[in-house]
Amino acid sequence: MITTENLPVDYKPYDYLNFCSNVINGGGHIFAVGKTLPLLIGVGPAPRVWLQAVAAPGSKEFVPIVADSISTHPAVSVETMGSKIVVSVHGKIVLKAETKGDLKASVSEIDFRPLGLNVIGSPMGLSLGGMQLSRNTFTNVGIAFGLGE
Repeated sequence: MITTENLPVDYKPYDYLNFCSNVINGGGHIFAVGKTLPLLIGVGPAPRVWLQAVAAPGSKEFVPIVADSISTHPAVSVETMGSKIVVSVHGKIVLKAETKGDLKASVSEIDFRPLGLNVIGSPMGLSLGGMQLSRNTFTNVGIAFGLGE
C-alpha cells in the first residue's frame, strides 16, 4: 500500500500539476485518505500513475490497481498515447492526464467512484467528498486535499 511514509522508489512528482483546474506547485501530493495516497502522478514522457482502490465497501484498506502505469488488476486498463495516459475500470474512464512539459502535467478528467472514493473532476473543477473546488493554487504543501482518516 502506498502511504506518505511508503512511496515508490522511482516516483518523482511534477513541480506543477493542474488537477481539474486546481494547481499544485512544488510537488505536493494530490490527496490522501489518512496516510494512504490513492493516487500518485509522477514525471514521465506520459504521466506515470500509481492508483489504489478501496478494497471493499466500508473498508479502510486500499489495494493497488495500477503500479507505474501498468494495470495490476484484470478490470483495469491503462492506455498511453504519446504524452497522454487514460486509466479505465470496466471500460469507464477514471483518469485522464497529460504531460505538458518537463515538470508540468495536467489532469483533465477523474472519476474515482468505481474505486470507492467520491472524487470527480473535469477541466472546470473538482468535487472531492462533496466539496466543490476550482481554480485554487497550492504551493509547497505536503498534501493538497485530505480526506478523513
